[in-house]
Amino acid sequence: MARARASVLSGRGAEKTAAAIRLRVLLRLCATAAMPAAAFALRSLRRPRGEGNHPAEKRSPGPTLPPLPPQPGISVFFPAYNDAAIIGDQVRKALRALRELTSDYEVIVVDDGSTDGTAEAVEEIASSEPQVRLIRHPRNMGYGGALRSGFAAATKQLVFYTDGDGQYDVSELPLLYRRRDEADIVNGFKIKRHDPFYRIWLGAAYNAVARFLFRIRLVDIDCDFRLIRKEAIDSIELESFGGTICLEMVKKLQDRGFTFAEVPVHHYARHTGRSRFFRPRHLYEMGREFLRMWWKMMLKPRLPWIG
Repeated sequence: MARARASVLSGRGAEKTAAAIRLRVLLRLCATAAMPAAAFALRSLRRPRGEGNHPAEKRSPGPTLPPLPPQPGISVFFPAYNDAAIIGDQVRKALRALRELTSDYEVIVVDDGSTDGTAEAVEEIASSEPQVRLIRHPRNMGYGGALRSGFAAATKQLVFYTDGDGQYDVSELPLLYRRRDEADIVNGFKIKRHDPFYRIWLGAAYNAVARFLFRIRLVDIDCDFRLIRKEAIDSIELESFGGTICLEMVKKLQDRGFTFAEVPVHHYARHTGRSRFFRPRHLYEMGREFLRMWWKMMLKPRLPWIG
């Protein structure tokens, strides 16, 4: 009995050691990849944004898709996880903004397995607003899973999404809408990020490394404030279930030849809930997915002898 128990404990110890080794290897790979872009990341933190100060604000590449009608329909959706305290305000702000832009609109909330009253808050609004819909995941599918559900559910010519936690102001949707005829995708970029410093630095480093390794031309890959032509998003297949879905989406849209316009938007401190993106386990999984995506999308196609 004692030997069996010792064997089990030894096995668990070996698993932990192997996991620690994998984590160290992954961190070394990420650090190596980050070195060429670290200086750029630090410079980007000091670069002025907004009020015409950033080169991205002046880009108007023109759309590749057919022209939109004067007032195209808009689908707005929010991925939400335990956002009961603020999701109602987000939905109401979206409704007010949409009524000023078009008569053809819908607001969708993707409840990604919340355990609080997120679904109930949305259902209360939907009972009096027929344009509001709720999609519920029976379990948490991850940020990528929530975005994929939202894109699949959208029915209008333009699809806008932002997070349900209130760190972006959905009232700024008209800023993107005004430039809908200048590109296939109108993407926000944060004027100033309001987060703890370690998150600001990690975010800037991730953005710089991703732009460098994936040859992304977009200024702010992870600004989840986007207005996308439905035809464009329907033309690509998204696979990620985690936070790397933004990188995957931008890369695939860029590779298909779709154009981007960029607009400065405000970012606010989180007042409710807690982000899952910066927990150690999530960072490990995201790093592993990042490297897997880099291998599949960037490196493997350049190695023709690998099937």
